[in-house]
Amino acid sequence: MKVLIGLALFLTTCIMGDAQTTEEANITALNTFVDAYNAQDFARMRETFGGPLKLIFTEKRLEQMFGGQFAQMGSMRTSSLVWKQSSVRGGLVFQRDTTEQMNFGISFSKKSKIIGLGNPAPKYKYTKQPARVASQTDILRIDSLVQHKHAAAGFSGCVVVIDRDSIVYENCYGKCSYPDGTELTPGVPFEIASCSKAFTAGAIALLEQEGKLQYNGLISDIIPELKLYKGVTIQDLLWHTGGIPDYMELFAQHWDKTRIAKNEDVVALLAKYKPKKYFKPGTKHEYSNTGYVLLAVIVERLCGLPFETFMQNEVFVKAGMKSAFLFNHRRTENVWRSDYAYGYIYDMNTKVNTLPDSIASYDYVNYLDGITGDGMVNVNVRDMLLWDRALRKPGMFTQKTLDRIFTSGATAKGESFGYGYGWEIQAAEGFERMASHSGSWPGYTSYVLRFLDRERTVVIFSNNEYVFMQSMANSIARILE
Repeated sequence: MKVLIGLALFLTTCIMGDAQTTEEANITALNTFVDAYNAQDFARMRETFGGPLKLIFTEKRLEQMFGGQFAQMGSMRTSSLVWKQSSVRGGLVFQRDTTEQMNFGISFSKKSKIIGLGNPAPKYKYTKQPARVASQTDILRIDSLVQHKHAAAGFSGCVVVIDRDSIVYENCYGKCSYPDGTELTPGVPFEIASCSKAFTAGAIALLEQEGKLQYNGLISDIIPELKLYKGVTIQDLLWHTGGIPDYMELFAQHWDKTRIAKNEDVVALLAKYKPKKYFKPGTKHEYSNTGYVLLAVIVERLCGLPFETFMQNEVFVKAGMKSAFLFNHRRTENVWRSDYAYGYIYDMNTKVNTLPDSIASYDYVNYLDGITGDGMVNVNVRDMLLWDRALRKPGMFTQKTLDRIFTSGATAKGESFGYGYGWEIQAAEGFERMASHSGSWPGYTSYVLRFLDRERTVVIFSNNEYVFMQSMANSIARILE
């Protein structure tokens, strides 16, 4: 999840110097950015950037990112601006769906160049209140909302609402493949990207229950090639507090792009090039895909099985999830399924939704296709009821394990950061306890919102990178309040 507007890429805000710019000059820069976006003038848009963003955003990259966004959402305008000298926070409202507003933040250099941007997407807090049964009116309102997202903003995907251990709403809008594929149904599996992390964490939790590992065990005891990352524990990987560098950047620099990488290749590249830790283990919380790939390696080495085999036998089958599988092999084996939700992006060259496989700027979807742990779980929305059940009451997991999964971790200084084992955790005093996670990979977005003190969960999977997943889930949950 890592991009402003449509992609979930968060770019670090860089403040240059102490001098402040005038609000008027910054307003001009912001308006230029918005006007250039609406005119699809990417050269002009690039001129609004300075510092690192100038280097990151080529015209071609801007066209691919913001052109696809424009195709899905139409023109945009700013709303609810709050200025803080050299930065602004506000909302973006789009022509094709004025019911949604995307939050954004922009910082400026002393020359009024945009040097930092991002979409923080603040979390919605639900006040504690008595649970009520979902009514037929609620269900009709939810379906009307989902239909609107499909008609107005092109949402292609499936939605399931679980209440009191039953599915009270399920529906899909869009196609399995474009332009002429079959219609999506709740039985069609999607690749769920980083929502896979909850399953990887579950696998680790099962091994801990069986006494095969300890959360505070050092990863170097199981992966000795990584002794250079001294002090990193299994729990650090679960909590994103290990500080181990990003593997995708390492592969972009050093990997033979004609080969499809696997988990052990991540270990090999880390051991060979020895990139330095981002920080001392346990001192910070910084989201890490590398950490969850290494968790998959730990499972493989402890059990002597491929990660996908362990997940199939010990997680999916035991939870009763018949549609779930890990790693679809479609690029390695050239397998095409009619009953699978293929992920599409808007290609600015052809002006149509297309698979990312053949687009040069998305070449990593091919050579990283064999890496699991941080993603690559495939499942349909209907089977998420079974996974939800496994996480509600003792059975597959003990109560002690469930409590640990849904308790936020903390740094060495005792600072809670709102992340458990594969789940973001909200537990503010006076509000509902919640767990959630999002996922994003070229062609796919996913979001799961779970209420921990009542049996209610919202699941949304998209196969065309729909932008407002979290917002849609919150809108659905508020209908049921």
